[in-house]
Parts: sequence; C-alpha cells; structure tokens
Amino acid sequence: MEFKSFSNQSIVMALLAFGKFKRYNNPGALLYIPDRVYRDVRFPFKEGEPVKITIENGRVVETRVSLQELEENPEGQRLLSRIQREKNRQTGTYKLHFEYSVST
Repeated sequence: MEFKSFSNQSIVMALLAFGKFKRYNNPGALLYIPDRVYRDVRFPFKEGEPVKITIENGRVVETRVSLQELEENPEGQRLLSRIQREKNRQTGTYKLHFEYSVST
C-alpha cells in the first residue's frame, strides 16, 4: 500500500508494510522486513551492509554507517570482525596469525 503525504506543496510517496520483531537468546534479535519493502528501489541498504541502529524518541532508526565510525567504536570493531570471518568462510580463505619465540 502506498500513500501520499502533502507537505509544503510536495508529494512524498511512502511505502507501508508490516514486519515482525523476533528476539533470540544469543546473539540478538531480528527485525523482519517484507521483501516488497527491501526490493523497492528506494530501500537504502544493500545486503550485508553494516547499519547503525539508534533509538530516538521511542523509534528505532537505522542509518548508514561509515567505515571510520565502525573502526572507532568497539561495537563496530566487533561487527567488522564478524563480517570478515563471514567473508572468509564464503571464499574459503583464512588468515592465520602465529606468534612464536625462539629461546637461545
């Protein structure tokens, strides 16, 4: 369902749909977004793209996040690590890091 909102003599077309929230024990929760919403050309995110989630005035707000912002935030660093591990699993490549010392 689409509806029109008239403000300042401009027409804004909005897409209306209903989703579902599901909580998991670990590691978090999912917000189901119907495919007709995420397939719409106006949907702002790509699959696998990191998203910043905030709660503002009783609303959940999802926005794009920069790589710099992710790198500067401990939670963002953990997300980047998970994304890299997933990419490694998909491509079959793994970075191995060995530490050793030689005693003489």
